[in-house]
Amino acid sequence: MKTLSPLFVFLALATSQVLAGWHDRKAEGWAWYEDKSKPHEIEEEAPEEDKAPPASPPMLSEQEIAAERVKEIRKDLEQRLALALLQPTPENIASYLERQKRWVDHSALFSTNWTRLVMSRPDLDQTLTTPVSQYGQFTYKEQQAKKRSDLIKELATTHGLFFFFKGDCSYAQAFAPILKQFELRNSWAILPISLDGKGLSEYPASEKDANLAEAFEVTTSPALFVVNSETNEITPIGYGLLTLDQIETNIETQFSEEFHQ
Repeated sequence: MKTLSPLFVFLALATSQVLAGWHDRKAEGWAWYEDKSKPHEIEEEAPEEDKAPPASPPMLSEQEIAAERVKEIRKDLEQRLALALLQPTPENIASYLERQKRWVDHSALFSTNWTRLVMSRPDLDQTLTTPVSQYGQFTYKEQQAKKRSDLIKELATTHGLFFFFKGDCSYAQAFAPILKQFELRNSWAILPISLDGKGLSEYPASEKDANLAEAFEVTTSPALFVVNSETNEITPIGYGLLTLDQIETNIETQFSEEFHQ
């Protein structure tokens, strides 16, 4: 005969006592566990008119609804295309092409209305400031080049360039003629600083490093820094073998107000 474990016997006895107690107090129903130290209070349900109305879902704006609709359209097209790719039956391909044509035509309508609006609202026409035609782009680039040249020549009155290099560095040797061209073209003062004590053909007489490389955190040859002679403010311009256009563009980027708006 199988012997019952003490734990099983204990649980059985405990359960029987609870059941017996409940049968003895069955008149109390499900309130048999209530706290007798407190008077019994019947909770009254709030009147229907006093109940808070259920929270309604937030209303979507017209833009939000449109955005959701575009997502649905894109998803529908992707699904039709996926089905046509995996099962290229005439029906599946036609289903995708028909739906695609509908939205291509709709996009054409959008483009037409866009063009009409821009013609009546020149303040919205981006091509007035950034032309797209070949002649317009040429004129625009000429204007930008003049603006950049004027800025660089104006800066030359108060700024100079620190040119760090190593005399035996092939990149520095190739860069020196480019920097000399910039110097003559824009009338900038150049202070050449040799990191290894050796000069260059274009800049044979150079200042000794004198720990300037460490102060400027220079680890690359060549390296260019603009220095404001009035405030001593230092601005990095570029490292390595730069072109003349890159030097001028980098100076414009660092000092033109339109790049810091």
